[in-house]
Amino acid sequence: MSSLEYCLQKCREIPYKRGEQRHYSVVVGKRGRLISEAANSYTKTHTIMAKTSKRLGLEKEYCHAECLAIVRAKGKGHKIYIVRVDAKNNACYSAPCPICAVLIKEAGIKVVEFSV
Repeated sequence: MSSLEYCLQKCREIPYKRGEQRHYSVVVGKRGRLISEAANSYTKTHTIMAKTSKRLGLEKEYCHAECLAIVRAKGKGHKIYIVRVDAKNNACYSAPCPICAVLIKEAGIKVVEFSV
């Protein structure tokens, strides 16, 4: 199973809740080994997410899957996969938001793949 398929499978396992998007991110190393993974958190944020959104002049956001996966990778990531599914478990467009795009760049992640 590829890392993108794994990410999609894990995203589909997240229970559907009205008003919440199901996002899942996986960070892998140069050889494709899984380093970290995370889903969106609607109950908390992370200081890195809050500081980056403030720096960009945006509102404070809940903690996105990309941010949590990057934090858990501790600077070891080479590639990040980002997936979102709808209520019927179909893959949806999931490009990183401006905050996450900055976090990905600052983390030194070289490759970004997301569902469309």
